[in-house]
Amino acid sequence: MRAAPGMLLLCTRGGVTMAQVTVSLDANLAIDAMMLSGTRSPQDAVELILRDYLERGRRTETRTGDAADGHRVAQDRPTTQEG
Repeated sequence: MRAAPGMLLLCTRGGVTMAQVTVSLDANLAIDAMMLSGTRSPQDAVELILRDYLERGRRTETRTGDAADGHRVAQDRPTTQEG
């Protein structure tokens, strides 16, 4: 069974239940992603690129903290003009 674009479908492979999302992509975008990533299918390219994107985000968040940590590094600025 294939899900319509943008719909979530649960499937089981090898005893593991996974969620699958079907998306529509521009063909040239998919081909460029395949060539850049060195994969043979658009699905493999998208999965590889998304995994890389998420890993980079997690590494950056680990080094810098997340947006909720901003209050810890922001300096308190005086409310009145000094000097």
